[in-house]
Amino acid sequence: QQKNLGIEGTPPELSMYLSLLEHHGLHRVDGDVVKFAEPRNRKQGSLKPVYEYIQQLLNSASGTRLSLEHVYERLRAAPFGLKDGPIPVLVMAALVESGADIAIYEDGAFVPHLTGAIAERVLRGPSKFEVQRFRVAGARAELFQELIGPETWASGKVRSLLPLVKQLVRLARDLPDYSRNTRSVSEHALAVREALLRAKEPGPLVFTELPRACGFEPLSDTSDLPKAKLDELVARLKTALRELQSAYRRLLNTIENELRNTFSLPTVALAARKELSARAKQLMPMAVETQLKGFLIRAADDAIDHDAWLESVGTLLGGRPPATWHDRDREAFAINLAQVSRRFATVEAFAVERGGIQLAEGTKLLRLSVAEPGMQDHERVVAVRASDQKHISALAEELRRLVAGQQDISKDAVLAALAYVARDVVAELSATDESSSEEKRP
Repeated sequence: QQKNLGIEGTPPELSMYLSLLEHHGLHRVDGDVVKFAEPRNRKQGSLKPVYEYIQQLLNSASGTRLSLEHVYERLRAAPFGLKDGPIPVLVMAALVESGADIAIYEDGAFVPHLTGAIAERVLRGPSKFEVQRFRVAGARAELFQELIGPETWASGKVRSLLPLVKQLVRLARDLPDYSRNTRSVSEHALAVREALLRAKEPGPLVFTELPRACGFEPLSDTSDLPKAKLDELVARLKTALRELQSAYRRLLNTIENELRNTFSLPTVALAARKELSARAKQLMPMAVETQLKGFLIRAADDAIDHDAWLESVGTLLGGRPPATWHDRDREAFAINLAQVSRRFATVEAFAVERGGIQLAEGTKLLRLSVAEPGMQDHERVVAVRASDQKHISALAEELRRLVAGQQDISKDAVLAALAYVARDVVAELSATDESSSEEKRP
């Protein structure tokens, strides 16, 4: 995109540039743009026939790779009989001008950018290079247009697969380890992720592997895909990509929900964290067990943002940072959380009994315990929040009216009945916590 290809002074290559590229219009100024283009028509000495022949050879490489050494040999032969000097210049000009559809391979590996260093290696050793044309036509063009956006397509600024492929592959490779390994996504998302992480060539990725991952047949340059089917393919692909991008967010949400359910916290995230932090701070002086103390320290940390807080707790209970988890680490997290919560409940019950818990914003902790001879005690600490007080008071009033209407039984019998109800509710909650932990065991 530079005048004279950026050649300064009067080196020998300037003569080659002026006599071949500029003179025949292979590299020229078009308005405000300096670009490679096909040669100008001339009555005598035109390079257009040989340039069109090069394009024919490149066109023959649709669906298969073509060695540049083979192109050189064909240009040396009749009817053109070109010398070795101009051949690489003409071929390179054709490759640059056709860059939107041409993929280049060096020693079998895809070359994403035709840099100056690669161009030098092409000139010195064409036998190491192959090319392949991927026609963006028919259903391929329609898919490409939908993926890059109709406005971008209409502008004509993007006609190459490479920017799109780079963006898609980078999306997959920049995912956290968890998102690259988890199986807790849909089958389409799994297949799309696999295709992106194993991508080696742009054309097959966009027109073969990604459609196949979304449940469609590969698209050729002559495929005719109805608009409804094309829209379905694009929708499936975009849904799969969004699912992969949001997988880690869903993992953090899972950690948050399990903390909320295990410790009976408020539904609002920040309120739940604030309450757990306050309760943890109250228990830290009494905790002696290593895992519980570590959990209390992390739960009480108010200095980090919410996601970092969830990651901190997840790292302790999962054994590694959540971003690096595999699915089995989610199971380890749930099991360790259940164990920590039982120790937490024991220490908290002791603290409430001693009157050592003071929480802000009108939240009070009540310790419920029902003991029967020869039976395991049923015990639970429950948080009574100001936001729940209206509903608690209304239910308590109903129970009082019910109790007041029981004239035929003693107050002790009423208390026993309430104790049985409390025992059963506590047992039910404890069983729910335990079954949730068991379901996560491998």
